[in-house]
Amino acid sequence: MKFKLKNLITRNIVRIRYILSGFFFTVLGPSFFILLANYISPKIAILITEVCIHILRFNLITRWVFRLRINKKSIYSYFKATIPISISNFILVSLLVPLFGNFVVALIIATFSVTIGFAWNKISYQKK
Repeated sequence: MKFKLKNLITRNIVRIRYILSGFFFTVLGPSFFILLANYISPKIAILITEVCIHILRFNLITRWVFRLRINKKSIYSYFKATIPISISNFILVSLLVPLFGNFVVALIIATFSVTIGFAWNKISYQKK
């Protein structure tokens, strides 16, 4: 049993790291937004959050999850995949914070990231 579990983890380590990083950033991003939005405009807060989170996420996913070197191609691919999601998050914050407040919008952004964001990244990184 112990050997089978270890073997299963070893064969799926990239997938496990990807899931862990996804969970981490799904919690960290909206939490950071809520924290910042208490002190500054929610629109500025989401911009700062997106920049900080994506710098950290890019490095973590590239170096820890996939064990790759950072190069121009990887940076371009990452931006191509994340810019539409970041723009969508900004639009969601701009439209919905006045209606629902920072906390509810942070939950919406987290849900959006887990669903549409995940699907978009999957499409963006498909091998052609």
